Amino acid sequence: SLASISFPELTTVNGSNNLYTFKGTALTTVSFPKLEKSGSLYGWFQNCTSLTSASFPELTEAKNQCFQVTFSGCSSLTTVSLPKLKTVGTSSTFQNTFNNCTSLATLSFPALTTPGANGSWQNMLYGCSNVTVHFPSALQSTMGSWSNVTGGFGGTSTTVLFDL
Repeated sequence: SLASISFPELTTVNGSNNLYTFKGTALTTVSFPKLEKSGSLYGWFQNCTSLTSASFPELTEAKNQCFQVTFSGCSSLTTVSLPKLKTVGTSSTFQNTFNNCTSLATLSFPALTTPGANGSWQNMLYGCSNVTVHFPSALQSTMGSWSNVTGGFGGTSTTVLFDL
């Protein structure tokens, strides 16, 4: 019956021993108000079908595998806030992150300067449709031809814009 969770003082997540921490719970909102750097949140909220929003307002660095399958199966998820994310790891950082998040409509990465590598974004939107993803225009020459970007991150009818 846990509905919301916040980590008000957490600034860093390290290691990968905390896999699937809240998998399948009844959470509706999660917030990490001070998290700045993150290692693995692998599968933390997978199949939390009531989850509608996740907020990471201070996150600047997402390391390898950070968000891998983190929100997979969160069919009610509509909002994910990553306004200060600047650096993405080069390996599987957003791989399968939003699989089957069928209510997700928009993702924005306004502060991103170091996007990792093509494989960092593999199938990020698999099972999703009509999602619009926004990136800074300065990244179009770097990311614009990556197969995961041109393939809509594995989603259907994905729109990728370099307009920020």
